[in-house]
Amino acid sequence: IFLAFVAVFVWSGSAAVAYHGESDINYAALTICIGIRGAFSFSIIGLIFSTSIEQEVNELQSENNLKQFLLYCFCSCFCLLLYQLLYLYAIQSPVSVQANIINYLWPLFTPIVAVYILKIPSRKFTIYEFGALLIAFLGCYIVLDGSINTITKYHIASFTGAIVSAFYLAFFLKASQLRENVILVFIVGYITSTPIIIIFVYILSLPLIITFEAVPYVVYLGVISSTIAHISWNTALRDGDTVTISSIAYLTPLLSTII
Repeated sequence: IFLAFVAVFVWSGSAAVAYHGESDINYAALTICIGIRGAFSFSIIGLIFSTSIEQEVNELQSENNLKQFLLYCFCSCFCLLLYQLLYLYAIQSPVSVQANIINYLWPLFTPIVAVYILKIPSRKFTIYEFGALLIAFLGCYIVLDGSINTITKYHIASFTGAIVSAFYLAFFLKASQLRENVILVFIVGYITSTPIIIIFVYILSLPLIITFEAVPYVVYLGVISSTIAHISWNTALRDGDTVTISSIAYLTPLLSTII
């Protein structure tokens, strides 16, 4: 639970940082920076701990789980980067507050995806737990006055991002069932998925805006928010109850609006 609160505290500042940094770095450039930073930094970590990582890879191979593990790692981090792209696009818009609230449907979607779509056997999700998360989301929506008069492309992007984020976390849980090493999941995931997200941005011809003044935003969103927070959250999600940990996430939009 402590690790979940660490992630919530860090994420609370992400929306404000992304919104105010729009003129220096836009959503597409920021997503690519997050991916490259992740691939580079986790590669360095991989080199430092190469002996233990090689041992875990050999164990996966001997268990005939290596290909499955690599696939889950790739899917998890690709969904993470795709989520970042959609989330930042929605946040850097005139409806950023509403988009931020919609984004927090992901704690509601995560146990649904984990239990009913990817069918993770160690997880459970009953109608009562669904109701508890739904009430938590509606409470957050009401408190923040999230009334939406017109649905825009930014609202749709935020909603889609919430679904993608749920798949990111669920694939992470699938990978963690094979190996509980959070760092290893990110090493494999970032290295394999970052080139794909760059190609994705190029094919869609998304605009790229980045200036020298963008460094503080990249440090916060690319290092603190996308590394420390995600490692903390994923560790909490792996070791704790999915529904309990997911419900803590609803503190984020409340704190984010205050910030």
